[in-house]
Amino acid sequence: MSTYYDIQDGRAYVIQCFESRPFFDCGLKFRIARMYGIDSWIEPATRELMKRGILELTTDVANNVGFETYHTIIETKTRIGDLRTGMAFVPLPLNEDLGCTQKKKCCSSWETQWWVIIAPHILHPEAPISGFWLRIELEGSKLPGVCNGCQSGTVRAMNEKGFFDKEDGLIEEGVAKVKARYGHASLAQPTLS
Repeated sequence: MSTYYDIQDGRAYVIQCFESRPFFDCGLKFRIARMYGIDSWIEPATRELMKRGILELTTDVANNVGFETYHTIIETKTRIGDLRTGMAFVPLPLNEDLGCTQKKKCCSSWETQWWVIIAPHILHPEAPISGFWLRIELEGSKLPGVCNGCQSGTVRAMNEKGFFDKEDGLIEEGVAKVKARYGHASLAQPTLS
């Protein structure tokens, strides 16, 4: 009603009440944002939906966000899954430290640790590790059998090549698509057509 009669104080109060609700579903938040022109809710709701598992993206979510947004979210999640599979499948080569005295051992250990520790974390079905957290883990822990110089040089090289940021880049692309479509929310419901 506040939106219809352009009562800004009433509108701000209702928005604040919704935001303070502890269990405010992001799909519903997206729908309300579209219906009542609450631009500031579009991006956070989209990001939250992208964090959900595929099976959590139900037909109710699709109805709330609309077909195009739902497709963008599924497409982004699929691209992230493909990226993770590719990242985990091929161990990156060890960036050998010039001062390393055990290069063969470091290379062998790096590949072993990739398959035993890193790849399973990237592909974990319930809690896959993102590139950001993988970098934090590799910088903060010592892989058995890999010298500090080789490990830190490899992590630095991975960082310079953007290895850890690729997933975030895909999320940003997806969010940008949604914002371009709905960034200035109109006073209309999303449709599935």
